[in-house]
Amino acid sequence: MSGGGGIAGAPTATQSAALDPKAAVMRRRALYDIAFVLLVVQSYVWFWNRLFDGGVFVVAALVLGTAIRSGHRRGEGLRDIGIRFDNFLPALRDAAVVTVPMCALIIIWGLWVERLRPDWMIVVNRLPWLVCWGFLQQFVLQGFVHRRFMEILGTTRERELATGLYFALCHLPNPRLMAATFVSGWIWAVLYRRNPNLIAIALSHAAGSASLNIAFGPEMLRGMRVGMGYLTYRHIPGPIIR
Repeated sequence: MSGGGGIAGAPTATQSAALDPKAAVMRRRALYDIAFVLLVVQSYVWFWNRLFDGGVFVVAALVLGTAIRSGHRRGEGLRDIGIRFDNFLPALRDAAVVTVPMCALIIIWGLWVERLRPDWMIVVNRLPWLVCWGFLQQFVLQGFVHRRFMEILGTTRERELATGLYFALCHLPNPRLMAATFVSGWIWAVLYRRNPNLIAIALSHAAGSASLNIAFGPEMLRGMRVGMGYLTYRHIPGPIIR
């Protein structure tokens, strides 16, 4: 294991069983909380995202509020969930070992199939935003969902695969994006378990998202739309780098 010391703070499902019955109540709450967040996200992207302006802020408040409340109830601090700097370099090294070759392969694939988008600098210029957006997603995915799966599921593999599956379900019904988010969500869960640092994982998230956007382009990813937006997406064809 790397220098970060692994995940701390949240009890595992095996540990929780020994603390019954209070732990059983916490496990049920953990399941309800992560199910509620998925329900909020899916209901928004399918049904009410266009009902009124500012709906995304309502979703953000509900999702982040649930995650923060869940951690507070368990006494988890910023360091526990991965907002820290003491293990940043080991976490960044771990993330780079996976992220750099994967991003390179994605870009090479885009060149090989002649799908690389010509306006790729637009994506590069958006990297600061992608880092912020990646941090928020990983705060919820790793700092909340993954940690709650620690209480619900018994083995490390189950928890990490479940985290990847959960991330993929948030991107229904976009098949390419679901495949990418399942694999990446699982990898990030492994990285988080080794070195729980959300900043390093957010950088990996931003690099991966940018690479996919550049290599696949809006047409193949349907603009990275999910929910009803995926079904109604209309791409305006443009030039492709050949």
